[in-house]
Amino acid sequence: MSFASCIILSLLLLTQSHASLSSMPIVAFASVKTSNDSSSTTTTSTTSNIKEDDEESRFSSSTSSILQQQQQQQQQHQLSTRRNLLNLILTSATISTINTMTPVLPAHAFLGIPTKEGPKPAIASDIAGTPILYQKFLSKHKQNERIMVQGLKGDPTYLIVSSDGTQLLPYALNAECTHLGCLVPWDSFQAKFVCPCHGSQYDQSGMVLRGPAPGSLKLAKVSLEEESGKVLLEPWVEDDFRTGAKPWWI
Repeated sequence: MSFASCIILSLLLLTQSHASLSSMPIVAFASVKTSNDSSSTTTTSTTSNIKEDDEESRFSSSTSSILQQQQQQQQQHQLSTRRNLLNLILTSATISTINTMTPVLPAHAFLGIPTKEGPKPAIASDIAGTPILYQKFLSKHKQNERIMVQGLKGDPTYLIVSSDGTQLLPYALNAECTHLGCLVPWDSFQAKFVCPCHGSQYDQSGMVLRGPAPGSLKLAKVSLEEESGKVLLEPWVEDDFRTGAKPWWI
């Protein structure tokens, strides 16, 4: 081999050696970069996994809390339903026991509803409003006399002395004509009531004899208040003894 050939071979070897040395840092850098990228990816992946785990844990916790609340509400509803059912059973049993132990009472006895009372008696009074005393009134009037006083609701009313003069008849007569409400005076000569407005006539008991009046004079009950001796009047609600029919004024 010539000297020139040796020199060329040496140069080639140096060139290859230089190339080999030059490529090593690049490979190493590439290896390091790849390693760094891989580490970064691994870290990112790990972080993402941690976040996903946290979200799943939160969702699971929230779901569990909602389920627990629903279960508690269902339990409370069941307890409330059972309690209401027991109360209903106990109430029914109590009412049944009361019904078997006590007599049947009207509804107003339990509900406090006031009962309807009948019409209350009114004290008869004279024109001046002074209460009429039974015995004193009889002493001042004669038998078969019809005396006008203030009766129920202040209406003009006839008290009638009995034929023997010892008592008042058990009924009184409203003095208003049933036609148009004129006052009907007692005509002792004709022995009947005669209306001065349109000529209607009534007998001694107030039963209509001639129109245009459509009905008999209203009746009222007469009684004595024992303690005070006053004359009491109250509405007549029984059958009209003059006609045998129901009172037309009720």
